[in-house]
Amino acid sequence: MPEEIFPRFEQSEEHETEEDTEAGRSTGWPELHENETNTEAGESEGITTVVEIDLTRHGKKESQVRGPEDYKVHLNTLGKTQALDKAIKMGEMTEVMAKGSPRVRARETAGITALSQEIMQELGASTEEIDALLTKLLAKEELNEAEKTLAGKIDGLSLEGLEEKFTIRYDFEGIDWIESDDRLDFQADAGPVAKKENEVFAAGNLMPWFVNESDQMALDEHDKDAMSYSMLAANVADILLGYTETSSELNRFVKSNPEQYSSISKDGSYNFRRIFGTHASVGESFMLKVVGMTKGAEARDELCEKVKAGFKEAEGFKFTITDDGKEKIIKMTLPERLAFEDGSEIIVTEDILKDIIKQSEDLKAEINKE
Repeated sequence: MPEEIFPRFEQSEEHETEEDTEAGRSTGWPELHENETNTEAGESEGITTVVEIDLTRHGKKESQVRGPEDYKVHLNTLGKTQALDKAIKMGEMTEVMAKGSPRVRARETAGITALSQEIMQELGASTEEIDALLTKLLAKEELNEAEKTLAGKIDGLSLEGLEEKFTIRYDFEGIDWIESDDRLDFQADAGPVAKKENEVFAAGNLMPWFVNESDQMALDEHDKDAMSYSMLAANVADILLGYTETSSELNRFVKSNPEQYSSISKDGSYNFRRIFGTHASVGESFMLKVVGMTKGAEARDELCEKVKAGFKEAEGFKFTITDDGKEKIIKMTLPERLAFEDGSEIIVTEDILKDIIKQSEDLKAEINKE
């Protein structure tokens, strides 16, 4: 607990398959049987569930270090303000959960984003005041007294405090609300691929090298510690596949308990938000892999050039699963600045996610050959 997908139910060991457990894709959706679903008075009709997953790079961090100490690095005041400012623009988030990599700054980003409504109420600040503060922090301009006070309150946001806010929101104690997930992490400390990654990141050429060379380097060097392009893309695909494969279960459950989720219902649609905090190269690898498989190498390379240094701080993509019990629509939405001429939305399928995972598995098998 909390479950990977849904915060309101104990994990059902009976429901999990051995394959799901081995893959790390346990979902936590409640097990439902056909005769348990309330279909009276048409309640099972006309209900659509929407799971919106925002995967975002963390905000500005306090310091640049390597090794185990990097896992302890927090967001600085600017980074926390970036996460809050991003969240304000995302709209209302009622049924929301957060997770991040084992590095504190990623989970802080996810937590601040997910809990932005509570935070803004406590700050007593307006959207305009947050925007103005962010502008000054980015420009490194001197703050007035009111802005210094606001910045101090934002800087006081801690991972422990965010956990407490989740406990209050859902009235449930004794668990880690902002989960740590290794699949949202990167490798920067061991092996030749990690060493080269540090070099190209410092040079501002991270993603072109990742896309074009990191897999081959991992293979040539037999780098068993590597987390290359295909591997990072597969880690994200593995998480998202857990949501897509179980979206029908969520839809059936909401149809059987619509009154429980009336607060998040709008015109027959029930929205669940998930915020993932991660790092440069992780989300970008998945995004570029999907674009390459759906739009071709030329489009992928065009997008790669736009994110050559990685996403901006507190930037990422949205992954949406819409399920009405009859049809499932899966799409990835790019940030507006990265949109193609035909728009920012890209249709994704479960087969694409599975193919991305298989590419990584095949690469690892080759690397591990004696």
